[in-house]
Amino acid sequence: MIGRQYAIGIGKETTRGTAVAPSVFVPLTETPFFINKNEGLKDESGYGVITNIADRVISKEWSEGDLQGNIQSKSFGYFLLCALGQVSSQPVPGESTVYKHTFTMANNNEHPTLSITAKNAHKQLTHALCALQSLKISCEVGKWVTFTASMIGKKGEETSHTVSYSDDNEFFSKMLKIKLADDIAGLSGAEEIKAQTFDITIEKNVDAMYALGDGEPYNMKNNEMTVEGSMSFYFDDTTIEELCAQAKQQSLQIKAVHNKTIGTNSKNSLVITVAKTQLKDFEPSGGLGDQTTQSVKFNGMYDLNNAEFLTIDLVNEQNNY
Repeated sequence: MIGRQYAIGIGKETTRGTAVAPSVFVPLTETPFFINKNEGLKDESGYGVITNIADRVISKEWSEGDLQGNIQSKSFGYFLLCALGQVSSQPVPGESTVYKHTFTMANNNEHPTLSITAKNAHKQLTHALCALQSLKISCEVGKWVTFTASMIGKKGEETSHTVSYSDDNEFFSKMLKIKLADDIAGLSGAEEIKAQTFDITIEKNVDAMYALGDGEPYNMKNNEMTVEGSMSFYFDDTTIEELCAQAKQQSLQIKAVHNKTIGTNSKNSLVITVAKTQLKDFEPSGGLGDQTTQSVKFNGMYDLNNAEFLTIDLVNEQNNY
């Protein structure tokens, strides 16, 4: 078999840890090796011979893997829900089939879980209690907007779900705009900054919870959440360098709007707003005969004044998650 024969389906669990059928199958750009794993105990007791191991037993079982693909307007919402923990969905004014989903941080340690169905040419397994460990969103000039979702869950059990894909819109670089402003209110009127690359990663620091009497996790709990990323630019002026030198706090927005119309007069869109951040680690580079470039990193910070951290808006034709 080849990597293109793998298929990944995802579904939001109604009861945490109880497997559900896929709501959607997600096209991926790298072979999705989402596999069962285990940890063993070795019997290294002495039995009067010079060999070192007499037995091995499985003590823990789980599954994990990275899912990588182009961001699609509908299926990506499931990963955003796992990343941030809660969503509010409302119809777009003037539309009957278009919805705006606003994902924000749920301030708890049990964010929603997915069931992940992994199928290849030989078998199909469904893994319950799948939590998102990290989600990376990235893009560079001339490329697709992509994601990498690192997931962990229970070991998979054999299932026989039908694989089916539906048409969906994907975002790419010419649809993307990045803005910086002194605060969130200033983002709407801020000028676009001309970046060549960007990435942003949400880390969840998930713990698989085990208990005596069982070798599988009974729960997945997210711990401290962090947001960090980087951007690169041509060295057209000193704006970025000065923001780093002054350690000036800014609000950051990454916005992708698709060019196809949905509903009556709407567009698919993905808007990432980091309430407060600070550019750091300014780094110029380039050879003697090359254009000089500059790169920076950033961390997301909690905005005490507005009680905001990270908000992601997704507009599509799905009514809920």
